[in-house]
Amino acid sequence: MDIPPDAETVEIDLDTAVDVQILELVARVADRPVLELPALFDVVDSEALDVIVRDGIGITAMFEYADCMVHIDGTQIAVELLPG
Repeated sequence: MDIPPDAETVEIDLDTAVDVQILELVARVADRPVLELPALFDVVDSEALDVIVRDGIGITAMFEYADCMVHIDGTQIAVELLPG
């Protein structure tokens, strides 16, 4: 999966839930408090995503959330702000 060069990227930390890492990165990129973001579980099954990432299956996923595009490539989470 090609991650856009302007996306903010972090290495996945297996000591922290993947959904928490996504929320924190989206909040930073969108310049919004985490508590003002919409519910992530309305967009993706965050529990299943966490299990798959932790199992080391090498998942690649991409989904739109809170005016951002979220990319997961198995070892990294990248978030880019969508135009508009």
